[in-house]
Amino acid sequence: MPSYDFICKDCRHYFSDMVSIKEKDEGNVRCPSCGSNNISQVFKSFNFIKRNGSAGSCSGSCSGCSGCSS
Repeated sequence: MPSYDFICKDCRHYFSDMVSIKEKDEGNVRCPSCGSNNISQVFKSFNFIKRNGSAGSCSGSCSGCSGCSS
């Protein structure tokens, strides 16, 4: 199962949870702090390996790099 990062919109608690894609998409994830299901998924930057073997990182804005388009 994939691990996702979430933030609770009610108590602002940040947490990670391993849930199925179906559970996440159907809103069946609850905040472990307050029990609310009023949560949002948090998207972080990620690392990647370019074709030439060098490492890089991406914050989701590919206009400043060539890693995602190579």
